Amino acid sequence: LDVGYAIPPLPEIVAQKDYADLDGDGIVEPGDTLAYTITVRNTGAVTIFSGAIVSDTVPHNTTYVPNSTVL
Repeated sequence: LDVGYAIPPLPEIVAQKDYADLDGDGIVEPGDTLAYTITVRNTGAVTIFSGAIVSDTVPHNTTYVPNSTVL
């Protein structure tokens, strides 16, 4: 059924958040430093606009390490 409209393809955004316990014992305990990695991928057929913003909240009972964000 052709109703005269075309729907352009859209970006398909997939995001995943992982963490690593930096003391290496694999157990998250009070006082540990964790490294969070956020991976964002576009699995769609078109480009994401150039002004995309990725944000995340600091989990409860944790503290952000200043200047530790890397792109």
